[in-house]
Amino acid sequence: MSRVNPTIPEQEPPPLPPAVRNTMVGCLTFVVGFFGGGMIAVLLGKGVDMARRCVPPEGLPMCGDWALFAFGGGLIGAIFLPTMVLMKLRRSSAATRNSAQ
Repeated sequence: MSRVNPTIPEQEPPPLPPAVRNTMVGCLTFVVGFFGGGMIAVLLGKGVDMARRCVPPEGLPMCGDWALFAFGGGLIGAIFLPTMVLMKLRRSSAATRNSAQ
């Protein structure tokens, strides 16, 4: 219902085209995947340091080259997360098309 005139029903906006939706979702999950993967990789590196009983220098998260771990994990996350999300979106939209027929 319209807020101005209660007798006129509110129209829903048209849905986004799939290419626009997928681009928006892909860009968001790329950023989230990069930073999430980087943090997980540094955590794994910290676990390796703990297993080797290495004490990191003051102010650094781990003994090894933590930036290399963060960047490598970030690249893996930036590829993995958008791929999985877009595959799931494609599957769900295909299921919706098939059920509508």
